[in-house]
Amino acid sequence: IGGLSGAGKTFLALSITKALTTGRPFVGKFAVPEITPVLYLSPEVGDRQFRKRAKAFGIPWDDDSIFLVRTLSQGATLPLDNPFVLEAVRQLHKPVVILDTAIRFSCAADENSSVQNAWMDKAVRSLREAGCIAVIALHHSPKRTEDMGPPTLENTFRGTGDIGALLDIAYSVRTDRALKDRGEGEQVTVQCVKARDMEDAPARFNLGLKHQVNGESGLRSFIDETGDLVLMAAPDSAPIRSDRQEQATNKRMAEEEAAFLKLVRADLTISKRTLQSEMKIGRKAVTNVSERLGYDFENGRWSAPDALKSSSNLFDGLNAV
Repeated sequence: IGGLSGAGKTFLALSITKALTTGRPFVGKFAVPEITPVLYLSPEVGDRQFRKRAKAFGIPWDDDSIFLVRTLSQGATLPLDNPFVLEAVRQLHKPVVILDTAIRFSCAADENSSVQNAWMDKAVRSLREAGCIAVIALHHSPKRTEDMGPPTLENTFRGTGDIGALLDIAYSVRTDRALKDRGEGEQVTVQCVKARDMEDAPARFNLGLKHQVNGESGLRSFIDETGDLVLMAAPDSAPIRSDRQEQATNKRMAEEEAAFLKLVRADLTISKRTLQSEMKIGRKAVTNVSERLGYDFENGRWSAPDALKSSSNLFDGLNAV
């Protein structure tokens, strides 16, 4: 998986890890035949930061029979043919190994040298021989790669072309710059640039990281809301929601409605600005909640829906004036 720094490679790898270690569909769409252990080697971040990310995705952090991780907190980066790494592969029994990022395991002085970068072929072979069923390597793209035209194998991976030749399948990850620059969300496009021994390469797809909610300033994280990235139908479009995502949305809406009712019932003259502050949502979101509940704000006061007025005495006192 190749992409610029900050393009979302790690988030994609964590989403894959979640699917493999839990057996849930990848991004709520693509079936996982069976639960598969993962050995995640991340020498760029410490335990605290990685644990926070893993928990956000719902990865079984504490189950070392299905998930093992080594981060910067454990000390110097171990070579991939180190006995401890190979033993971890054996103990997990046919895991997928993820290298985040692959270059951290290199001892090459020149990443453009074919001879010096033969380490990757040797390291992957040693991991496969120890019993892992696949190695997923995250690697950086060349700077200004997005100015080089559509993604290709040549412009997806920095360094010697032997890296691309080694891979069975390769993906480019690119940020939707136009969407991000407009402040409307964050999406990445994942495109296959090599598919060895496949008649048809996997189709390109888009994943949402953050999205804008009408009436709110800033962006909301799909990961915080749903525990995963979200498969998008197309750039700038609405997400294809899984059942869990629907449940998360319904839960958020119910919480907003409960907060609105509590505040309005306590003070019929409460302003939309105060509601916005108390509920920690945007002004437009306050309007959306009030419309869903059938409340109107006129002459400085909230009035309950007619149906509720006639069917319950709860609002008699609130609308007495």
